[in-house]
Amino acid sequence: MKRLFTSLIAALLVVAVTGCAGTSSTTGNDDMDGSEMKGEEAAPSFSDVQPLLEGTFAPLMTEDEDLNVSSWQRLVEGSEHGTVVIPYDAEHSLLMAVARRARSEGRAGAPSDSEMQRVRRWIEAGAKSDDGEVPYADVQNRLYVANEAGALVTIIDANENRVIGTVDLTDRGFGPNSKPHDTAVTSDGEHWFVSLIGANRVLKFNRDNEIVGRTEFEVPGLMKYAPDAERLFVGRSMSAVKPPKRMGIIDTPDMSLRQIDVFVPRPHALGVTPSGQQAYIASLARNQIAGIEAGSGQFELTSMGGPVNTLVHFDISPDGQTMAAGGQTSGTFFFFDLERDAPLAPRVTDSLQLGGQPWHPTYTPNGEHLYVPQKTANAVSVIGADSHEVETTIRHEALAQPHGSAVRADGRYVYVTGSNVQGTYTPRYPGLFDSENHGNVVVIDTRTNEVVKVLRADQDPSGASLRPRS
Repeated sequence: MKRLFTSLIAALLVVAVTGCAGTSSTTGNDDMDGSEMKGEEAAPSFSDVQPLLEGTFAPLMTEDEDLNVSSWQRLVEGSEHGTVVIPYDAEHSLLMAVARRARSEGRAGAPSDSEMQRVRRWIEAGAKSDDGEVPYADVQNRLYVANEAGALVTIIDANENRVIGTVDLTDRGFGPNSKPHDTAVTSDGEHWFVSLIGANRVLKFNRDNEIVGRTEFEVPGLMKYAPDAERLFVGRSMSAVKPPKRMGIIDTPDMSLRQIDVFVPRPHALGVTPSGQQAYIASLARNQIAGIEAGSGQFELTSMGGPVNTLVHFDISPDGQTMAAGGQTSGTFFFFDLERDAPLAPRVTDSLQLGGQPWHPTYTPNGEHLYVPQKTANAVSVIGADSHEVETTIRHEALAQPHGSAVRADGRYVYVTGSNVQGTYTPRYPGLFDSENHGNVVVIDTRTNEVVKVLRADQDPSGASLRPRS
């Protein structure tokens, strides 16, 4: 009898506990989705937030006077300066950052906490239209910018020249000091890569920004993608004091790695022929260049002689016959002949004193010009590929410690990252994010050699890349 009574009490307790658990949900509807079952509100629609955006948020955007939020399409177009909303990323959306500062300053008309949360949930759910459309989802031509100090990759629509997305590496299991340094993109734009100095990894993403492959590689730095061979060539970071004297070649379909001994200390500057058959890597510590046959691993070492130039980065002309690079310490810009009878031994054919620490050069797709960021001169030199002379020097306040460069496949625009580590450039709405010294991406129209747009990046943007020119 006692055992029966105990069992009956236990059964009653189970029923009571189960009943209490059931009443903790928001409703008793069996058709609830996962968010409702957890007591979370469904993300609002654009129509839900549009009056709030128009009446409260948009008036705070004083530096974007032409911003129009009367419709979803007009909002996602942004202002003449660029986009103000980044889908799935409320933290880095300019609209939210301006509102956060207005609240911190106690400004009249600033949104309330509930209003901030409402717009945040709409953006974090994709900033979708009432029809469920995600902004910029169909953009094919994307520029990927590595922000070394921000653990973030900025994604830019290279057709409309606007920021359309971000990839926060801390959300993907990497630390704030993962230090993304360079990027590369496949020729079809379906995959892209980023080197992480601080995490000793090279990651492969798909267009949906999902990690689909990774390779362990000690202090990876610059990268070059060879579309014909589906190979990714990887050097070592400039910040590494004693990195391995080896270059990496990654077969991108399966991300398998081969490391080739190059026997030069601190291998950094990297060049790859259009065919992907030959690669070149230069030492930061010596005037030496290693030439490598990618398929066989055959190797040849060439000495330039003279004082150490500290070559920063190579670019190779579209016809594969000339290679160019600048020296950080010497300020000298060099042209190399890649002779067909001695393809692994580049020969200096000309040089000019450029100064200002020439950094990442970029040939235009027609092979007629080189655009060369000069890091300490806060300028970009345009050099004639045949004349080997500076045709013009581009100066702009946003060219603050320019670092990386990339050219659109049609040659219309050149993109230059401004690391702005010294804080010499003050963007609109300064001080919105964690760092006062946010960098940017400067858009240069090659027809006029004028800066036509300045796009916000994150902290210390470095390498940038688009789909390889054909």
